Amino acid sequence: MKQANIDNLVSLWLTAAQAFSGYNRSGNLHIISISNSEWPNRIWCNPDDAIHAEEVQKLMQEHNGKLTFSHWIPVDRDEYLESEKLGLQLKSLQIGMSLSLSDYQEEHIAPTVSLNPVNTLEEAQRWSEVFKNCFNYLIPEKVISAIRDKANFYLITKNADTVGCVATYIKDGQIGIHCLGTLGTYRKQGIGENVMHQVLADAKNKNITTAHLQSSMMGLGIYTKLGFKQLFKMCNCK
Repeated sequence: MKQANIDNLVSLWLTAAQAFSGYNRSGNLHIISISNSEWPNRIWCNPDDAIHAEEVQKLMQEHNGKLTFSHWIPVDRDEYLESEKLGLQLKSLQIGMSLSLSDYQEEHIAPTVSLNPVNTLEEAQRWSEVFKNCFNYLIPEKVISAIRDKANFYLITKNADTVGCVATYIKDGQIGIHCLGTLGTYRKQGIGENVMHQVLADAKNKNITTAHLQSSMMGLGIYTKLGFKQLFKMCNCK
């Protein structure tokens, strides 16, 4: 399940890269660079491949520090130590988590928010703004517009107010849940959990087998409550 989680995420990155001819390789390192975007711009290698620290550092310098190096380690490893071994600084940490939807205990709770699909350039611009406010980095509307026929972007609304954003990506009958964020004034109102129940119930009804995500430390409690299991740490370095 770990590899399926990573494959879903990497496939989404590559989908964005393909739209802008932004993918390249150097040895066993994969590179994505899209101009005027902070996502998914990064370097990575397959989980079982050896990481050559000098080559990673060289590529990072060639791209003027604008790319993130992402690598996956076991949950019991120290992310700071693993990043220091590569001569890099840990930028952020995410926990790879997955759930078999046959194990999902659907709760029949009334939706408190609506998930509105992004279909227009104006909605893509709004989604980009909301995402930036939630996560403090940019996925521009040009990227969203280029891949919204392959990935699903939603504005989360409550009583006609936009309160957050989320995206999903389906590959091989499995769903990746990405970019789930709530604007500051609407946090701690159960919005994230309500969105997750809607997404998981809909996926299960469509016979999707597994759900994957990469959680911040802040979100672990919600996803664990829903039944997601921790599989790996994703270290994002600069």
